[in-house]
Amino acid sequence: MSAMFKTTLRIKTDTPEGRKALGYLKSRDKTRYHSYSDAIIAAVNGYFDRERQLADDPYLETREKEDAFLQRILETVERGAQVNPALRNQWYLLTSGRVNLDQHPYSNSFSPFMSEVHLIVHPVD
Repeated sequence: MSAMFKTTLRIKTDTPEGRKALGYLKSRDKTRYHSYSDAIIAAVNGYFDRERQLADDPYLETREKEDAFLQRILETVERGAQVNPALRNQWYLLTSGRVNLDQHPYSNSFSPFMSEVHLIVHPVD
């Protein structure tokens, strides 16, 4: 028989937090979490792993939010490129690795007075 740690979990259902926690446990994906114990173990490990990551890297959440924001921008541009033939070619060049924007002298400049942004693409030889 395997080693086991036993404890009692008490969830107060007279509080909103308790009802919410119980709701999560009862509506768990039973193919992934076969028992309450499986769900609780995953939740405890996930919580403390995340807490430890944030303690080791205080800017982790900021970078994750920035990455998610940039991903939404890329998805929006990609959808626009799919419906606009003029943008489709530029999007292909950017995503295929055939273009290096770092070689353009103005690629890193930004003016707050610009009313529109023009993408200048130079093929990489």
